[in-house]
Amino acid sequence: MHNDRLSIYEIAQRVDTKSDDYCALSDRIWAMPELAFEEHRSVAEQIALLEREGFRITKNVGGMATAFVAEHGSGGAIVGFLGEFDALPALAQVSGVTEHKPTTNGAPGHG
Repeated sequence: MHNDRLSIYEIAQRVDTKSDDYCALSDRIWAMPELAFEEHRSVAEQIALLEREGFRITKNVGGMATAFVAEHGSGGAIVGFLGEFDALPALAQVSGVTEHKPTTNGAPGHG
């Protein structure tokens, strides 16, 4: 019997084939730091990659210019991601630690 559902292994393989694209996207986002709710260039980069992959994009979700929903296919599993990132050095968490340790208490980012 044919099953249209992918196994976790098959999903991981598909993600691996795209890892260069995902890493390049991550590097581009890191290279253009933007403040919270002003991540317009970063959002444009993410949307461009997803559109190339055939995703349907709904922009301005919840009235937020930097929020979007990307959908692909229908009738299957639903996977959600919350892409929250801070690309500004010194406005975030101390690197290399897993506990909350801001670089500056109360600063933008995870302070």
